[in-house]
Amino acid sequence: MESTSCISFAGGVFMLSYPITGVREGTLQAERDGLYWNVSAVCSRDWDFPIRLIAEADGVRTVLGVPQPGPDGLRLQTRLSNRSCPFSEQTRILTA
Repeated sequence: MESTSCISFAGGVFMLSYPITGVREGTLQAERDGLYWNVSAVCSRDWDFPIRLIAEADGVRTVLGVPQPGPDGLRLQTRLSNRSCPFSEQTRILTA
């Protein structure tokens, strides 16, 4: 299983990258932007029905949204408050 990687850049940009479980291929990136997270995900289209991406941390689940079809699979872009979804190295990204 792929592990979460933590990337920190100069200038205050902090980004976490996660594998998406439940799909053949998929990655979600969460970039810290003040009190918010800019979330971007790309995953393979393995089903004929919509899926939801869910972040799970410390037993709490947050629905991130439904990825939309794109040229290279399914894509999701959203912006969440840090309070609604506190991403960390222990966060897992699931499908439902």
